[in-house]
Amino acid sequence: MLDSLLLFISSFILVGLLGLQSKNVQHSRYLMAALTSIFISISQFIFVKIVATGNMIDLVVVCCGGAIGIIVPFIYTIRGIHNVHV
Repeated sequence: MLDSLLLFISSFILVGLLGLQSKNVQHSRYLMAALTSIFISISQFIFVKIVATGNMIDLVVVCCGGAIGIIVPFIYTIRGIHNVHV
């Protein structure tokens, strides 16, 4: 159960960061792109470490986490929070 929760969170964060990274690259935010890459690497490491022993229920959990995770960057950018340039 704890692994499933960690997989959901990891997938949510990983896919959300990938969506955010796409926006960073699209808008030439180099520093933010570099920082986001570090967090993507950390999320991928955790994700792979846990998913290697997963089952079909974990697959469903990962898919839900990713689907919800990609929505967050869209909401983030729609609300104008992305106007902060670093």
